[in-house]
Amino acid sequence: MKELRGRASAELEITPEECFELLATFERYPTWFEVVREVEILEAEQNGTPGMARAALHVPQSPFGKDFELFLTVRTEAPVAVTLTRVPDGPHDQDRLELSWRVLGTGSTRLELEFDAAASFVPSFLPVGGAGDLIAQAALDAARSAFTG
Repeated sequence: MKELRGRASAELEITPEECFELLATFERYPTWFEVVREVEILEAEQNGTPGMARAALHVPQSPFGKDFELFLTVRTEAPVAVTLTRVPDGPHDQDRLELSWRVLGTGSTRLELEFDAAASFVPSFLPVGGAGDLIAQAALDAARSAFTG
């Protein structure tokens, strides 16, 4: 099992509410995050935000396969947090993936992302130092570009 963890942050010239709205609307991720190719909302939370979703991902840099399908819970805490967590395929599935977005500020916004993953399909001998930070930064850059066009 290979562990990957990373963090990234940025200052954005948008309101925290605008930032939260983009991140909480998971079905819009394919329009701004090129890794996310397709999203299907399976369940909504009581506040109308997604609660459970299926996502099709395309990771062209992956040596272990390019296309992945996974189920995610989408937890929101308006207007400060959105957490996407992979749902295990069964009781013996130890792989994990979690992206935790934090939206801070009152006028402008500080956006923070924590990336946490464990993958059994990545060989233990493969060095992955710094990969988690690169993944977090790529996701944060994609969100930032959604606001700057």
